[in-house]
Amino acid sequence: MRRASSPSTDGTILFRAQWGNDTTALAEALDAITAGRSPRRSQSGGIVRPMLRMLRNIAPVLDRAGGGAWKDMWLVAPPLAAIAFALKTFGVGPAKKSRVSMWPRTGDELR
Repeated sequence: MRRASSPSTDGTILFRAQWGNDTTALAEALDAITAGRSPRRSQSGGIVRPMLRMLRNIAPVLDRAGGGAWKDMWLVAPPLAAIAFALKTFGVGPAKKSRVSMWPRTGDELR
């Protein structure tokens, strides 16, 4: 995330995350930036938790992408494909509600 609040961007990186689903750190950084402060320095919560959160999304994504996507996954990452298939079989899917919404709820925030 680069500083976007001023017309002239100096290229300073204000937030960087290893995993896109590290929503808690992203929310804290966005809150700080919108309040005019620099985000506090923090580290990701690790590798295991974000990867586990990601696993429940693989099967629905592969389903939407089509049979070729499943075939490719079985060819390049059989253990990951097996986990995705098992989670799908047991009915484990994406979380019902995201902690951070990337889209405004009403049009008022856009004005």
